[in-house]
Amino acid sequence: MWSANFKTLGKLCALSCALALVSFSPSRADMISNSDFTFQWTEVFNPSTHGSTYGTPILDGNTLKFGENSQVPNAVPMNFASLSFGSVVNSDGVDGKLILTITATGDNFLNNNLILYEQGGWFFGPNGTSFTSSSVSLAGASISVDGGSPMPLSMTFYDPAPDTTGNKIFRKTIDSDAGTWQGCFIADLKDFPQAQRVDLIFDNVLFTASEPGTSAFIDKKRLWIGVNDSFDPPPRVPEPASLWMLGIAAALGFGWRRWKR
Repeated sequence: MWSANFKTLGKLCALSCALALVSFSPSRADMISNSDFTFQWTEVFNPSTHGSTYGTPILDGNTLKFGENSQVPNAVPMNFASLSFGSVVNSDGVDGKLILTITATGDNFLNNNLILYEQGGWFFGPNGTSFTSSSVSLAGASISVDGGSPMPLSMTFYDPAPDTTGNKIFRKTIDSDAGTWQGCFIADLKDFPQAQRVDLIFDNVLFTASEPGTSAFIDKKRLWIGVNDSFDPPPRVPEPASLWMLGIAAALGFGWRRWKR
């Protein structure tokens, strides 16, 4: 029985990686600026699954922060999460892509590091085997400077460390029932002393799979993008059981889309 389930999990994980290849539709575009830089972004996603994921950011110095807008009037909250549960083998996946252009204003240049930091958490409900799982994968990350060829972002750290394909899978009975994950990517722009524009594409996939009577949840809480700036990673946010209950309530109340297998 469980061998069949693990074959199903393999298919589901392959499906999650293929999410980046689905046809996306533009969703939300916006712009924010200060005296040094202008940040202009478009969030794209598959509208038939979860809808908008990144929400409304704030600009703190030269760092664009998604997931920190709880005090901003009329802001769209970050809603980047995957939840799987039910009486049969289920799965759920969400793919969110961010296309960001950063332009220097006046006599400023983008000639230092570009830092990208992300953070999230996972939670498993009671019961289940290692088939019940939550995962985060980096479907794609690249930058181009002043219209040049795209260059990959360098992964500085990921905690817990991902596998060789860039995926991190948390499994019931093998990993903790709840925890947090975080990662950091840095692009060194020092070789471009007079750069005035950087284009960034960042694509994440979150995926969950569950057995009958179990549940799995994973989310991304924060995405920070800093230019010519440095910042300390924020404290990790605990992943309490109540968060899973809120996820269940959201799923039931707003018709969370699930793929059934």
